[in-house]
Amino acid sequence: MAEIVCELYPFIVALYLVDALAWVSTREVVFASLTGESFRTRRPGLNLIGLLPFAMDLRVAANRPIATRSGVLVPPEGPVTAGALSNPSNYQTVPYTEARQAKIEHTTVKFNDFTRWKAPTPGAALHVQALVLELSGLSEAQRDDRIRKQLRAAFDPEEARRRLDEFSAAAEPLVALDDALFFTIFIVLPGCAILAPAIPALVAIVAALSACLWAVTAAATVRLARRLATLSILRPDAVRLATVLLLPPTAFRGRHALAAELVHDLEPLAIAAALAPGECHGQLVRAERAAVERALAAEGPDHWKHAWKLRSELLTDLLERTGLRETEPVAPRGSEVGLICPACTAAYRPGFERCSDCNVALVSAIPNS
Repeated sequence: MAEIVCELYPFIVALYLVDALAWVSTREVVFASLTGESFRTRRPGLNLIGLLPFAMDLRVAANRPIATRSGVLVPPEGPVTAGALSNPSNYQTVPYTEARQAKIEHTTVKFNDFTRWKAPTPGAALHVQALVLELSGLSEAQRDDRIRKQLRAAFDPEEARRRLDEFSAAAEPLVALDDALFFTIFIVLPGCAILAPAIPALVAIVAALSACLWAVTAAATVRLARRLATLSILRPDAVRLATVLLLPPTAFRGRHALAAELVHDLEPLAIAAALAPGECHGQLVRAERAAVERALAAEGPDHWKHAWKLRSELLTDLLERTGLRETEPVAPRGSEVGLICPACTAAYRPGFERCSDCNVALVSAIPNS
């Protein structure tokens, strides 16, 4: 038994590390925390996420379809240049007569044969589909009211904090199981196999204990997922959850898979205001304000202008509720400022090379358009 454990241990560690690696798209914002309290945004690209049992990661889309009174504006697929999501010509307009037939394929919303939107999580895709189906049955005036109500809810930082608190309270009984499974598999079991190979009964007992902890942890995680769904706190990603719980070395990451869906329908700004205040929030405010200004200055149809004016109003309201003045998020121009993002005009101290929000190279001055 000890020899088998020693041979399998490198593969178990490799499996664990591979499962902890996650790709962060430029189309989403990922809020990560090592302890479940202090959150920071992850840079786009390959990241080591959720390495520890008590870590938490929240995913939210940064480029949702824009619901208007006359149809849904769907952002382009694939990579886009900085500022492209503020240009109406880059969006495809899907009237509600077509949008009501939208279908879901895991994390993708298919509005028709040619227009689709890939969400960061299945819950985000289901949320967009449900909103579109609801709007398709309303009049234009009713749609305006519903869209305003939905956006106000999405810009509510208190909702993000409430969900996190409720999730933490519901998942508290699972914390001890996750920690015990992690400790047994990665510390106790290899320790017994290496330090006490002459006592096969001890290794067998620890291996059996690991198997029991795995089964109990998986069952408790599934029970937690059902409870959270019943309480309408989130819609669990069943495929991701099953993949994580299938193997003992990753089963303690079930809470990570559940937490990813926690704030799928909220705006990144609202989440940052509640969970990641300070410079993280300020960077998102700068990017949002720059996007609003570009969108309102663009030659777009009336429903485009109306949608972005509403976002501008909600941005101002959010700044007032969080106690930030309109000028606070922008870093002062002076000798301490290094480079500037050409997309969102965020100013960075010397030493930075790329914008953490737009993922574009910083420049010494904003180029003339």
